[in-house]
Amino acid sequence: MKKLIPGTTKPFKGPNPFEEFSNIIELTDGLSLGQICSLSGLDPSVIQNWVKRLYVAKPIKKKYYDKQVARILLINSLKEAMRIEDIGKLLELVNGDVEDESDDLLSEADLYNLFANSIYHLKNEDTHKAIEEAMPSKYKKNEKLFMALEVMVNAYLASEYKKLAKSHLKKLEEY
Repeated sequence: MKKLIPGTTKPFKGPNPFEEFSNIIELTDGLSLGQICSLSGLDPSVIQNWVKRLYVAKPIKKKYYDKQVARILLINSLKEAMRIEDIGKLLELVNGDVEDESDDLLSEADLYNLFANSIYHLKNEDTHKAIEEAMPSKYKKNEKLFMALEVMVNAYLASEYKKLAKSHLKKLEEY
């Protein structure tokens, strides 16, 4: 399985991939919907629907910042294996209300980086070990966060295997 940064069309260059996105977001004072679509491979209508349904915080003056970009990439990473309602519930269990940062266990960008680093460290589908390697010491004792990351990583793997199966089926149909 080639390792793409979860929720994007970009390959991993190393751990903490959101730092690169965050730098671009800061330099450009937010990303436009078109830039998010280019990064994620999503249709604009999909992202707008997620905002409308309150799975993603509203853009500010038509710009998406770390919070929204991380949430979009998380949802995009999990959507093949989980229903959008279940993804929303999972993210709510970690960070509460999408518009209220005061109830967040950690920032959306930090959550995304923990998830992406778990994928980066993943070897032989040992999700537990990959998450342990990715988890900073300040979160090591947080069982709720660990369990949420296990759900995310396993759902991501399921979606990657689903894509792989579809690709193989398409090749098989060409014979």
